[in-house]
Amino acid sequence: MQLDRKKIIPHLKQKSETFLYPTDGCVYSIKEFAKNKKNLLNGYEQGFIEKNLSLLNKSIPDYLTSALTAVEPKNHCKKIPVKGVGSRSVFWLKKKLKFKGCKPKPDLYFPNEQLDFGQTKMTTTKIIFGALSAENVIREILAYCFFSENKLPIFQKPYIIFEYKNNKKIIGYCLVFHSITEKRLESKEFFGELTIKDLITISKIENNFGIKILKTNEADFFGISNDWYSKNKSTLLFKMNFNGGFRGILNSNLGNDIEYKNKFYICDFDTFKIIKIPKKPTQKFVDNFCIWVLTEILKTSPIILNYVDIEKATLKIWEIYKKKQFTLEVL
Repeated sequence: MQLDRKKIIPHLKQKSETFLYPTDGCVYSIKEFAKNKKNLLNGYEQGFIEKNLSLLNKSIPDYLTSALTAVEPKNHCKKIPVKGVGSRSVFWLKKKLKFKGCKPKPDLYFPNEQLDFGQTKMTTTKIIFGALSAENVIREILAYCFFSENKLPIFQKPYIIFEYKNNKKIIGYCLVFHSITEKRLESKEFFGELTIKDLITISKIENNFGIKILKTNEADFFGISNDWYSKNKSTLLFKMNFNGGFRGILNSNLGNDIEYKNKFYICDFDTFKIIKIPKKPTQKFVDNFCIWVLTEILKTSPIILNYVDIEKATLKIWEIYKKKQFTLEVL
């Protein structure tokens, strides 16, 4: 699938100071939406929604009974000052609310790289750019249920949902979260005059020759230590993956890391999926599982891999595999 990325570029940047405006559409509670749209998930995923319905917000606050959008209408109307977040979301500081997907742009799409379980080649699909699809929203809700059930740290709680319409046609959804802040770790990045290519080259030289070229390291970009970051993120990813939860290639990136009051969180789950982890997995399942795990680790933050001697770890795993394989053949 080929998409014209030039159409997207003008919409990537958003003003820091912007507004929310009333628009045509409907407002749903999280619980109501989950009941109506859970059929977009597979049966196993639906189970997580059904088991956790009691955790989902069932009310709509008085000040959000009408749909709001960050797309400025032609006619002047009442508006709410908010902060721009990324290319399609805003943050209402006073109410501590994040509006994800509040800039619907009909017929504007973004490429999404997808690796299905059991596959070794990625496929390119498309997702609507300025807003969310119904499936994107229900997968965010699914992640909230999954994290709640597995007692994993949650930073954003689904609040309500806007359904946008244009001439009675649904053109997208906005998921409103209760969120303490929208300052992510990437906002603390500082690379000086070095490009990403420069940093990779320097890092490779440092690792190969055991020398230190830069006085600084990635930890200084975030104001936290590499040890703290790697320990907290790898622990969270381990618990998420080994309970069957995966964010997918689109959302497993550094930009979705949050540090708040010395606690680590991840966010953005609109491509989140759950698989059932069997008690006695087959070799095929283990192979497919490892591909998904490694793909998410490599996409999320290679800094974690600096704490693992890949060559030694690989040889150790291979020796264990050969020993077990030999035992099975003898039996």
